[in-house]
Amino acid sequence: MGFKKSFLRSFSNAMNDRADIASKSDNSHEGIKQTTLMRDEEQVQAIVTHLNQTVTDPFDIDVHPHCLINISTDMHATREVQDFLLSAVNAGENMCRKFVNSAVSIGQSGNFYRPTIKSKLKTFTQTNAKRTLKCKSGQTITGHINPEIVFRCALALANSRYDVTIDSIFLLPLGPIPVSLFHEDRTMRKSCKSDLVKQFENEVTSVLSFPEFDPSLTTYVRIDMSIVQCMHANKHKTFGNLAVDYFNYCFSKAHTVADVFDRYDVKYSIKPIERERRTHQRHCSCKCVSSDRRKTCSRLEEISFC
Repeated sequence: MGFKKSFLRSFSNAMNDRADIASKSDNSHEGIKQTTLMRDEEQVQAIVTHLNQTVTDPFDIDVHPHCLINISTDMHATREVQDFLLSAVNAGENMCRKFVNSAVSIGQSGNFYRPTIKSKLKTFTQTNAKRTLKCKSGQTITGHINPEIVFRCALALANSRYDVTIDSIFLLPLGPIPVSLFHEDRTMRKSCKSDLVKQFENEVTSVLSFPEFDPSLTTYVRIDMSIVQCMHANKHKTFGNLAVDYFNYCFSKAHTVADVFDRYDVKYSIKPIERERRTHQRHCSCKCVSSDRRKTCSRLEEISFC
């Protein structure tokens, strides 16, 4: 549209000049007009003023604050961390000089291929509070909770889910599993598959015992990786033991098992499409299945293995 207007204006001005009709020809760009130049100059001056008044000049040491501050999290470093960071260059040079004198120089007293000793440098990571987490296997893990990583995870979660905001996430306590991933009825909200299964559950009725059915027309669909993740980690010493338990579990509920694996070395892989579908914002799909058992099982199998 802009090119069309410019072409028509140029054509009209040329016709007026050919007919000796006085007209104000203005073919200049919008960006070089006086009002636009004044507006741009004011915006540039506002940015320069903001940088000079609110941002610390990294090249002027006299105006730097007394304590070190992490510009990403606005966290103040402790005195111990500050001393370590300020002396990091000297400590690194001393370690390098010690290595050269002992392993490279004449009359060396150390081995050149021996790994160097860690500098034990303390950074902003040591300022994060330590939390003790207890695993399901009984092991206890002590780790640091990084505020920057927590904020990044919250931001990624808020951008990928339309019903979750950063404000609602920060109102919840920190834990290994975010509480915002659950519905009000305590069912976990993982992906569109979980919502689809919820719709299927609403269409069925609870029974005390299974009715009679033909096993040859029944398909039992399960996710391979979910079975592996539920197995006890300390029980299996080798991959062979894990495979034996996996096959025993699968054949305990079915006579025939067909595994479908997703490969990454093929040209047309479903993994990128699956990731895009799961992370797409405001994405929700509902599929209807036929009442026919065979068609239903085939559709469920397609959904489960996608």
